[in-house]
Amino acid sequence: MKYICTLVLLLVFANCNVSTEKLKEGKGLLKLNDNLKKESIYALNLESFLLDSIESSYIGNICIVSDTLYFIDERFAWVFRFSKDGKFIDRNLGLGGGPKEIETGLITGYCILPDGWMFVGPADDCHIFDKAFFRGNRFVINRGGSGEMSYKNAQNYTKWYGNIIMKYHNDNIYYNVYIERPGMSSFDDKEEYYEKVGILLKMDINTGKVTDILGSYPPKYSENKGAILFDGFYYDMDKMGNFYVNYEADSLIYCYDANFVPTQVFGFNGKKMNRDYPFVSNEDYLKRRNIIKEKYAYFTHIKYIEEINTLFRSYRRSIDEEFDGLQIYKEETLIGDVDVPKGFKVLGYISPYVYASTGIDEENETIELYKFKL
Repeated sequence: MKYICTLVLLLVFANCNVSTEKLKEGKGLLKLNDNLKKESIYALNLESFLLDSIESSYIGNICIVSDTLYFIDERFAWVFRFSKDGKFIDRNLGLGGGPKEIETGLITGYCILPDGWMFVGPADDCHIFDKAFFRGNRFVINRGGSGEMSYKNAQNYTKWYGNIIMKYHNDNIYYNVYIERPGMSSFDDKEEYYEKVGILLKMDINTGKVTDILGSYPPKYSENKGAILFDGFYYDMDKMGNFYVNYEADSLIYCYDANFVPTQVFGFNGKKMNRDYPFVSNEDYLKRRNIIKEKYAYFTHIKYIEEINTLFRSYRRSIDEEFDGLQIYKEETLIGDVDVPKGFKVLGYISPYVYASTGIDEENETIELYKFKL
């Protein structure tokens, strides 16, 4: 997908990576015109349903493959499949040395490949399974480099465990990363970190070699001392390899082409969002991060659905608010900003419904999903 940008674009840079300096140059040019906000959706008619009960750890992720719902059990390395109505179909993979098993256990990251194949990355040890779940290629990620303390050295980067987002395009796997190495982390020099650190690693799926470090944080992070609490980011890709990147502390959505050249920026603040983020010391960050974060609002998951040419962006409101929010964009135009249940995120599309989730109830061992029509 390529949005037809009616707002002034960011400068197209010779370098594929977006530098903070260039973002600062473009910052004053971003004028969100009134005609980019034409709300016509004011509420969603949500239909909820439960997936059939299963024996599982109930720790993992949900995704959509074609017209099938997948629950990927991180702890037991199982892949459960369900019909679009939540009826159990089968269970696949699991720990073991057989041709349809995973030898290392755990599934901490994954993405769906063309023709229903699946890439599974427990850590740096990676597996590829075909659509019948027979194991194919297996390799270890090769980040190259040395011990050099440089933001351009892939060896210094760590997967964003707890929220790993892996995407595939043109024989490459992309995944989100950060740096926690002493002397280079956000604790050491927040301004330098947010100006220089990359956000994605690009890996050749045929060799396992990391070939590039992509992206950066927008200026808000080096300028706002409170943003360290909200340094998470989310992204999605379309079939053409275009990226849609969303940062927790930034109301803008950043778009890039398949070469990670910036194409446009757009977006609006959500409703009932307290984003007056406080400055926190390193000690407060480590001890009270989640408690402090609950008092404020921030942007979360982003999902582009090509079948209906629509972009969805979720945001969290403070714990005192009854609902969270969901923004709906057509092209770069905001057509809806609606209340949704807490933790709501869009998963994908099975005609004629958009499917969504609020997470997994580990205590009651249930997985509730939602579907709605636009």
